[in-house]
Amino acid sequence: MKKWRGNPWAMLVTLSLGYFMTMLDVTIINVAVPSISDDLHATLDDIAWVVNGYVLVLAVLLITAGRLGDVWGPRNLFLAGTALFTLSSVTCGFAATPGQLIASRFLQGLGAALLLPQTMTTIIATFPAGKRGTALGVWGSITGIATVVGPTAGGLLVTFAGWRWVFLINVPIGLAVLILGPLLLTDVRPGKKGRIDLLGVALSTAGLLLLTYGLTEGGRYHWGTVRGPVTIPGIVTGGAVLLLLFLLDQARKQQVRGKHGRYSKPGRDPLVPFVLFRHRDYTLMNAVIVLISVAVVGIYLPLNMHMQSALGYSALRAGLLMAPQAVVSAFVAPLAGRLADRIGGKYVLTSGLTLYTLGTATVPLVIAVNGPWYAYLPGFLIAGVGVGGTFGPLQTVATHSIPSSLAGAASGVINSNRQFGSVLGGLLVATVLPALNATLLISIGALVVAVLLCMCAGRPTFNRGGAPVAHADPLPQPLAAPRTYQS
Repeated sequence: MKKWRGNPWAMLVTLSLGYFMTMLDVTIINVAVPSISDDLHATLDDIAWVVNGYVLVLAVLLITAGRLGDVWGPRNLFLAGTALFTLSSVTCGFAATPGQLIASRFLQGLGAALLLPQTMTTIIATFPAGKRGTALGVWGSITGIATVVGPTAGGLLVTFAGWRWVFLINVPIGLAVLILGPLLLTDVRPGKKGRIDLLGVALSTAGLLLLTYGLTEGGRYHWGTVRGPVTIPGIVTGGAVLLLLFLLDQARKQQVRGKHGRYSKPGRDPLVPFVLFRHRDYTLMNAVIVLISVAVVGIYLPLNMHMQSALGYSALRAGLLMAPQAVVSAFVAPLAGRLADRIGGKYVLTSGLTLYTLGTATVPLVIAVNGPWYAYLPGFLIAGVGVGGTFGPLQTVATHSIPSSLAGAASGVINSNRQFGSVLGGLLVATVLPALNATLLISIGALVVAVLLCMCAGRPTFNRGGAPVAHADPLPQPLAAPRTYQS
């Protein structure tokens, strides 16, 4: 194994296995809900916490975990998160009461939050810019693959093994990562050892917790009273106020450059370096990932429910019907990443997202004419090509000028925005679900806006070897090596 230690592609396989577990757990749980409810005698409130508890913790802690990776090392955080995720998967699988399962799901969310941002951080630090697109193509495709594979795998496991294996399936994957990780992964932490912004962690965690909880649980309480004086509007407002205070606190801690390139004040290791958003493509891709996440939840969740409730399909049949999309995406993603290395991520991303939009746009048409199951396949195949050309190039465009010292923060922010988009997608489904076509059309509209934003990304430039290079407006580097100051 020594000859493989530090090999970028061996590291990518290890990182991708861990990443796949966290993404799979977002969707695989849905088809197991009826069996869990019957076996554990769980109430509707219990089931809501089983499903949403994982997403809630994951969305809240991603920014903090990304920054922790910058300070303590992404390899350490990745392995710690994998160990916690694997252990909590065991406790989920052997849960005897709804309370035990809910607590284990919270721990799963914590483990996923610790490991997930470190995957992109390590890829950015390991692969040179000219080969990063291929690596991010493989890594990014996992999101789309897990979204489609989750219901299929969940249906198979629930049908032939029982609902507990929806969680226990993570254990062999997690153990493989824990064996391979120490042998293959190298420490790629940045040279500067920063400090943890404790006030920023407290404000961001509390703000995101309140906001995410309010949006996720609002429909269950009819956007009214939760208990006593506590209301959903009050929770959402409180979350928004705390996040505003967080932004003001972060602004106070940013490093500011003077006229001659020197700092007018030192930075104090903010949780979110605002310098990231001076890069137009990174800012645009954060907006794009939110819109795509809204669309993914807004399309696949109600479609899966429609197939089972209106068309009478089993969970397994509904999952298998969407499986070709995942298969096509898995083949296309590495090719799209390699193409992004040759011609730049913008063009591959725009083309892939356009195909994804066109493919999903066929779904409401098939539903409108009450078409047979095979009428869905052409759209799913087109969407599969689109998914393969979307998620990897998106990360390539977002991170091509991000210095490795800020990779953890950049990964935490963009992954947090992806989870927040999923929360908004769930809110859309809960609000508009009775009008299925309206939900699908709004989701497709979000994809159209995302395509337009991709067109606004900067044009790639190329070096003499023909490889894409960063734009002429790279991110300022001095954050990684601050100067001294005189009072």
